[in-house]
Amino acid sequence: QNEKTIDMNLEEELYIGNVHCHSTHHANSHCWTMFVSSSPTDIVPPLSIKNVTYYLHPSFRPSVITVDEPPFLLPRRGWGYFTVKAVIAFHPESGKIKGANDNEDQNLVRVT
Repeated sequence: QNEKTIDMNLEEELYIGNVHCHSTHHANSHCWTMFVSSSPTDIVPPLSIKNVTYYLHPSFRPSVITVDEPPFLLPRRGWGYFTVKAVIAFHPESGKIKGANDNEDQNLVRVT
């Protein structure tokens, strides 16, 4: 796995995650919501992020969704588990990201 250290001067910590529930009353029994938060315990809208693009399993239509409103909630239903990738775009005033995604927009970070 190729990992890079990201050097940023953000004044907030960021947490990406999801809340999940399982229901036996529906064929797509997994209900979940992705989010990005500035708190490790609560969903608190981050101030430094412009938008988040989520990359879902290809069985979702659409499978690539950009969310522009903090805390970047993406609710969905599904039949199983999979890895969600995300690209986080920061507001220009948040500063440049050193060492992230070489040769690309320096206000973007990919998260898996």
